[in-house]
Amino acid sequence: MYTADHGEGFRDHWQLGHTSSLYEEEIRVPTWIDAPPGTLSPEEEANLRGAKDQQVWHLDLAATF
Repeated sequence: MYTADHGEGFRDHWQLGHTSSLYEEEIRVPTWIDAPPGTLSPEEEANLRGAKDQQVWHLDLAATF
């Protein structure tokens, strides 16, 4: 699993850095799971795909580890 703690604005909306706005660039955190074929059961894969556009907190991720 790959994730970060926050997004970053690089000159978007005339800003550089983070913690000064609520633009998508700062509040959307990229996260993805690299699971080679056969690693996940069909049910696990279906659950992950179903949650693709759901809002998730980092605390939610810890329980899945």
